[in-house]
Amino acid sequence: MPTIRNPSGPVFLLALLCLLGAGLSAQAQEARSLDELFSEIEREQADIDKLEQRLAKASGITRLALDSRRLRERLELAEMQLEYLGQAAADKEAGNASEEILQQATGVFEAQGKGIDATIEILRKHVVLPEEKLPPAEEAATYNRMFQRIDQINRAYEISVNRLDFADQLGLETTALRDKLKSSLIDRAETGSILLELAMSDVAALRASVKAVPDDAETKARLNVATSHVSSMAAQIARILEMLKSLDVDTNEYQNQLLLVTGQIT
Repeated sequence: MPTIRNPSGPVFLLALLCLLGAGLSAQAQEARSLDELFSEIEREQADIDKLEQRLAKASGITRLALDSRRLRERLELAEMQLEYLGQAAADKEAGNASEEILQQATGVFEAQGKGIDATIEILRKHVVLPEEKLPPAEEAATYNRMFQRIDQINRAYEISVNRLDFADQLGLETTALRDKLKSSLIDRAETGSILLELAMSDVAALRASVKAVPDDAETKARLNVATSHVSSMAAQIARILEMLKSLDVDTNEYQNQLLLVTGQIT
């Protein structure tokens, strides 16, 4: 059996240093990764601040374009912050998170919460039902834009749900935040349920009209738009119910309505 001669010799020391160096390099890479992510968050926030300043002075189509970009970047920032919190939580779980990192993570968590609340408030102002009867094609385009914003609102809420799990792992207090989030999502589910019922009434009325006058092209087009509207609304409500289930809220009543609607529009 071979033996190691002179374990304190230069070859052994070189090998040991290489091994230690590799370990230190991996740890440094992990630390840099978290630091880089925090730097990205700071850069993204600075970009949003500049965008807000430009938006305040803009008008017309330029303002619409800047506003859309602002909303997109706000959600991207929230995603970055979520990634940071997830990595910081994993480091803490592994016993690798320093006190400085934990304090930084707390700051990211607090800033993220304020940012998400503001983003949801901005998005809500964009979700406006058309007051007048529009031609079918224009109505379809209007509802498409509206559901894009609703999709963004739901993504913001999904980030809100996920971040609480990371906060728990980081040892942060989340009870009040969970209760507030549950309340907001229950309100959204209830409002969505009422709107879905009204939308299904519209579909039923349009189906009756098409049955009575089969050759009316405009009524058929309106029925297609209304049916698409119901499908989109049901999909977004389903996302809300998934979030509520993850927060241990009973959603059976709403689930039953969705099953009924799905059966009626397929």
